[in-house]
Amino acid sequence: MPASNHLSTGKFLLTFLLMHILLITEVSSSCQCIGYEPLIINVQASQLTASGSHHAALKPWCSKSNMIGWSAEYTGVCDKSIYGYWIEVDFLENKLLAGIVTWGRATKGDKWQNYDQFVKSFHLEFLVDKSTEWTNVTENGTTVMFTANTNRRDAILNTFSESLLARKVRLYPFKCSSRVTLRWEFIGYSKYSFPLVRQGFAPPGLALCGLDPRKCFRWSRIPIRVQWSGFRTRKNVTRLSLHGRSIACDRRHVTVGMEKNCTQCAANEVRYDLCAIEGTSEDGQCQVVCRMRENQVGQPINLTLMVNGDEHTELCAIDSDASLTIATPGRTLINDWPSFLEKIRDVY
Repeated sequence: MPASNHLSTGKFLLTFLLMHILLITEVSSSCQCIGYEPLIINVQASQLTASGSHHAALKPWCSKSNMIGWSAEYTGVCDKSIYGYWIEVDFLENKLLAGIVTWGRATKGDKWQNYDQFVKSFHLEFLVDKSTEWTNVTENGTTVMFTANTNRRDAILNTFSESLLARKVRLYPFKCSSRVTLRWEFIGYSKYSFPLVRQGFAPPGLALCGLDPRKCFRWSRIPIRVQWSGFRTRKNVTRLSLHGRSIACDRRHVTVGMEKNCTQCAANEVRYDLCAIEGTSEDGQCQVVCRMRENQVGQPINLTLMVNGDEHTELCAIDSDASLTIATPGRTLINDWPSFLEKIRDVY
């Protein structure tokens, strides 16, 4: 069959899919971040708790970035490892978190020069809404020990290697200077777009965010179908990586299309430009390349994706190089906190 016929067939299938799929219940299942915001600065005092406090003026609610700081009831030597002390924030609902920022005790109050107090390292535990199981933040199966501050003044950002979905987070100090005292902030998603998996074809969940590898969408004699409304990118070419099991990464089994503006189309007709299926990468991910028209760059776009296969085929996550990132994963010094917040608040 000529290549032009393959293209026409693909466009017809995508048009047919979109016209029929709208009749099925939509389930939010993934996200592309297009803006961030600080979270702790806006919580109520009752949402901040701790194992205890050293002083009435250093309670958990004092841990916000514009306050003096929280100080644990620990009275031991800071050079030794610290166990059993924590501070917790409850966001009241699940939040997607990109990283954590820490400071030492603020340079304010009487005799502040005498209190050169900060936390040098810590680890985190989190709790998802409606769960009772606290989970350590890990990387490659090992609990992450975050390197924090070397003085009380600097803002230190630790960017997570993967987004963290949590309602509650606890910080456990491990090493300190002078006393266990800190201020903190979480950077969370403020704007995002969602791919939608239809409930009639696959179980609902947050699997496509890559947040929970136990939840994947399984092929069941009909394609795994995803509709992504509001996808944005500032690039003329953007890449998608499909994570899963037994995905045959070719045009026969994987179809991705971008809806294009069509001034001459009928009201109920939708046309798509097909993305290129580049094959499987060394790490086993299916690589897709979508080329944008000039009038699509920076604007919300509708993407449709179908994965076909056999009883072993599962789609677990979709990654995109179009998401805004706050920093390279790991530790970063923030020289200008207000400018940093302004930069990440809204990229569109």
